[in-house]
Amino acid sequence: MNNDWGGLRVEDIHSADFFIIGIPYDAGAGTRRGQAAAPSYIRNMSYKLPSCTRKGIDLTNLRLFDLGDVEINQQEIFATIKNIEKKLDERCGLARTIMIGGDHSVTYPSFKKASGQRSTGLVWFDAHPDVLDTYQNSKYSHGSPLRRIIEDTHIDTDNIMLVGTRFYELDEFNYIKSKQIYEMPAYEINDSIEYATKFSTRVNEIASRVDQLYVSIDIDVIDSGLIVGTGAPVTGGITPHQLFTMINVIPPKAQYFDIMEYSPICDFNDIGARFILVLLSEILSNFK
Repeated sequence: MNNDWGGLRVEDIHSADFFIIGIPYDAGAGTRRGQAAAPSYIRNMSYKLPSCTRKGIDLTNLRLFDLGDVEINQQEIFATIKNIEKKLDERCGLARTIMIGGDHSVTYPSFKKASGQRSTGLVWFDAHPDVLDTYQNSKYSHGSPLRRIIEDTHIDTDNIMLVGTRFYELDEFNYIKSKQIYEMPAYEINDSIEYATKFSTRVNEIASRVDQLYVSIDIDVIDSGLIVGTGAPVTGGITPHQLFTMINVIPPKAQYFDIMEYSPICDFNDIGARFILVLLSEILSNFK
């Protein structure tokens, strides 16, 4: 019996509702690495993927096709970028795509390929805004993917939404203001009972202006007291419940999701891995 991905994995690529892609790259991370091990670790635990969500939604009729991992060169980011593009070309039909990293630097090439010539809105869940021009002497580290997306793709900054942010360099804070990027910082979410309504209103406004949405989730958006299995944990974050509530109101135009920065070697008792599997179930439930 096939228990991969909670028994939802199928062998027929043409029958898929979702594609799963692993991106085992962590050369763009800082001193706390291990994100390269995340795709295989999550895949090995995927039999624990809930087939019924916390709200009782039955997922058993959904079909997931696992496209495997991108071929990675940890020493050569541009070779890795080309391989990410090749892997995304393996998809077919109208199935949505979920990518599992890997450090957040790989969202830049993933978004660039996924957006193509289509107008694309971007929802960025992260403790960090990731708009440094350079980090660790690189323009392609996990401190800069959103900056590269803004500079190297045709995205309109009106269609970007930062959510859960709380740790900035001063240059980043000023850059966000100069680009007039919409932001729901963590303190604003934690201080308001209306956060879900505010989020829903804004994400639907963005969806009304674009062809598709890309949702990027760095798991350090969750408070470090709750999730430690990540490369750059930050206190003062949001809760899993708050994240799931916002995920549940993302509109159907969302075609791409990524889940980044999980590091199994930094985790404790697989709490982070189990969180990711529940997060996956919440994403899947949106499209039942």
